[in-house]
Amino acid sequence: MSRLYGRAFDVYQMSNYILSAKIPKYNEDNKKITLDELINSSGIIELYIPESAIDYIVNYPIHIVKSPIIPRNMSEFPNKTNPNATIYFKGFNFKEEHKRDLNFFLGCVLSQVNPDKLPKNNDLPCEYGDILPLLLEYLYLKENNKEDIFLPKHLESLKFNAEKYTKSYEIYHKYLANNGLYESSFLSQKQQEKIEEYNTKLENDFLKNTLTMLVPFSSVDGVLQVIDKIQTKEEYKDLIAKLYENKKNNRQDILKDYNIESYGYKRLRKEIDRRVK
Repeated sequence: MSRLYGRAFDVYQMSNYILSAKIPKYNEDNKKITLDELINSSGIIELYIPESAIDYIVNYPIHIVKSPIIPRNMSEFPNKTNPNATIYFKGFNFKEEHKRDLNFFLGCVLSQVNPDKLPKNNDLPCEYGDILPLLLEYLYLKENNKEDIFLPKHLESLKFNAEKYTKSYEIYHKYLANNGLYESSFLSQKQQEKIEEYNTKLENDFLKNTLTMLVPFSSVDGVLQVIDKIQTKEEYKDLIAKLYENKKNNRQDILKDYNIESYGYKRLRKEIDRRVK
């Protein structure tokens, strides 16, 4: 996990950077649509995904639910007690906004086929865990001449989550600074074991929080680089096939073959500067 620990300051700096930016509020498209219109919106991404992925989605048990009682759109994936995948949309009606969310969700479904490995000492296979969902969402918008609204929604979401991360980062490092100088000779073995157990839990929670923020930052940065580099449907389809198949369970390596690296989040910073500063 040392690689993840090493990226924590990078994520913290990026969090502060986006918090300092005047991100405008994203206004959702609340035009009412039918369930059929929502479902049919996913047909356009067939231009970009391999036949095997289309077959997988067609045969996958997906449920689409609207609910006025949930606080926000949410999704569930198969587990030991439930073999189905469900996407829940907040409200009494389906809306135009839900089309992009559905295509993002389908990217999540495809990402589950061969999921990335967990972080290792020297790499972060799951760093781009949201790259496939983001790509399908972007391509849906692009085919509808709406690609200009792709990033604003994600910038708003990143900023919201960045505030929580900076607080957890600062609390953790303040604890380390204030509690790293125990005189162990004055503590019993039992006390030392309890402290070590607590420190381990605190570190694991910190790394989990870091990964939770790293993935969306890196995925948005990565998809912006993909958009810069790839021009044709054939090129997109080739990349998406590789990301879907994910033969080595490491999408970070796949993107490295395209010279995509997100350390420092230079591409995301550039986009923030261009749009909101």
